[in-house]
Parts: sequence; C-alpha cells; structure tokens
Amino acid sequence: MSDTTKLLDDETFGEIKSLLGDDLPMFLDIFFTENQQALENIKTGLSDEDPEAVKAAAHGMKSSCAYLGATELSDLAAYLEENSQQDDIANLKSIHYKAQGMFDIIRSELD
Repeated sequence: MSDTTKLLDDETFGEIKSLLGDDLPMFLDIFFTENQQALENIKTGLSDEDPEAVKAAAHGMKSSCAYLGATELSDLAAYLEENSQQDDIANLKSIHYKAQGMFDIIRSELD
C-alpha cells in the first residue's frame, strides 16, 4: 500500500477494516462503484456547466471518502462542492482530474 498510505488515513481505514471485517470487500465494491459514478457526474456537470449537478455529486463523494479515511480526496470533493458556482470551470476541471487520479490510485491499491 505504498501510494495509498499517503492517500488514506491509516487509523480511520483500520477502524473501517475492523468494523466491517469480512464485509470490507463488499463495502469497497460499493464505494468504488458509487464514487466513480460521482466523478463521472462531476465531469458531466462541469462539461454541461451545471453547477447543481457538480455540487450534488461532490457532496456525496465528500462524505463517503471521509468515512473511508481518504481525507485528501474528501477535501477535493468539498472544494468542488463549495466552488461549483464559480465561473472558473478550468480550475474545477483540474481539481476533478486530480480527484480522479487519486481515486484511481486508491482503487488500484485496495482492489
């Protein structure tokens, strides 16, 4: 978990692993499916200049990433949520790109 160590809070993720036990793989499948969809909805919302779609998708992602211990990814989702009304779409697209990259690293390390 070399890359993931930087992207997941060990204590929080350890608590989730302990709490879920044998259900962790199922939880992770749901986590990855729902958050990939959220990232796609954010991308579409940015392309369509639909700030409400960006805000809604980022809100759910923010919470679930924090629950898993992906604090930095949660912070990026919070930034997208809070700044979805901005006119600076290029900046938000770069934040989305960074979030997708982080998400992909976490998924590759935990899958």
